Amino acid sequence: MAEKHTTGEPAALATVVRVATPGETRGLERVVLILGLPALLLFLGVLLPMHIFSGGGEAGAPPVVDFAVFWMAGRMALAGDAPLSYDWTTFAAAQSATFTQDFAPGGLPWLNPPSFPLLLAPLATLSYPWAWLVWSVFSVALAVVAARAVLPRWSAGVAFLIAPGSIFSLLLGQNGLVTASLLGLALALMDKRPIAAGVFLGLLSYKPQFGLLFPILLAATGRWRVFFAAAATVITLVLVSGLAFGVGSWAAFLGAIGPIAGLMEAGAAVIVEFQSVRAILVGQGVPGSMASAAHAGIALASAALAVLLWKAAGPDRDEAAAAATLAALFLATPYSLPYDTTILALACVFLARAGLRDGALPGELAFGFGACLLTALPLWLDTHAAGAWAAAILLALAVRRGLAHRIPLAGNRI
Repeated sequence: MAEKHTTGEPAALATVVRVATPGETRGLERVVLILGLPALLLFLGVLLPMHIFSGGGEAGAPPVVDFAVFWMAGRMALAGDAPLSYDWTTFAAAQSATFTQDFAPGGLPWLNPPSFPLLLAPLATLSYPWAWLVWSVFSVALAVVAARAVLPRWSAGVAFLIAPGSIFSLLLGQNGLVTASLLGLALALMDKRPIAAGVFLGLLSYKPQFGLLFPILLAATGRWRVFFAAAATVITLVLVSGLAFGVGSWAAFLGAIGPIAGLMEAGAAVIVEFQSVRAILVGQGVPGSMASAAHAGIALASAALAVLLWKAAGPDRDEAAAAATLAALFLATPYSLPYDTTILALACVFLARAGLRDGALPGELAFGFGACLLTALPLWLDTHAAGAWAAAILLALAVRRGLAHRIPLAGNRI
């Protein structure tokens, strides 16, 4: 028989057989704190600083990882050479001179728009390891704020930060945590504070591949205040960065889009860290045009599901729609890497919020945990598939959660 609850959820949802009541789900939350918090504190307080200052690079220098690209771009922007950062030969020469090792053009290239150095330039006034540490502290602080905006419990921040994608991001000095945090803040505030949500979306324009679906989503659901606030923020960033670094920086970036696309096209077949649907297909020998068409079809289908869930979401019950949006964003971009799976970790936090309130649906905890484990595979295996499959699982869980109050699943244990 269906288990009865008195938590105030819709009557149809109360008929769903669950593997965990809200109280039992809170017990799992305590496990996350007891086991995850000490491990997280050890990583953030000891292991990460040791990694940054360890001298793991050549001649005892700090390891040269992805953050070196951000730091170098910030230095060039401060020196008035922002346009030259998009010339990969010049950029590689500057890296080689600074880090006393050889960099091939396009090996660690600068790919982001000129608005990103507005944040990076202040960091470039510090030495490389100290700038990396400050960037890490900023990323962690923003992640905690975003996780608590989604689910106001400390366990949310712990779960978000111990996710594999978050660890990848911090070890590389990448922007995965910042990207996911801006997305989380935007989705958490979408209906409560639409102007603030739009600003957070506009700030995300430094990584435009993760904003592809938002114009469709916002227009289709009539969230015009968010739409126009995001557009105004993007325009402001373009103008400010143009004034700060010169209009030529934007001309250089636009001129580099073709080579960037070419790099991604070539890399999809050989860079196994790419986590997109297109990369999976190209890696299996599917011609690029067919892989792109299949990728586009999956992206549009995912976007349609997210739109439907937003339209169906009731007051204060938008977790499924938000989780579906994050999964759809990951599936939509052809350029995603393991550190970008942070956005999938935040999708899990949205689903956890619904589980803590209403209880978990059959199989929800097992499949959600499995999706998180999938995102750890690139640490040990050369695989394109982990991130895309994890996103597909979470999208399915979000759709099921969003429709649960309309389509009872009684008797369907997994």
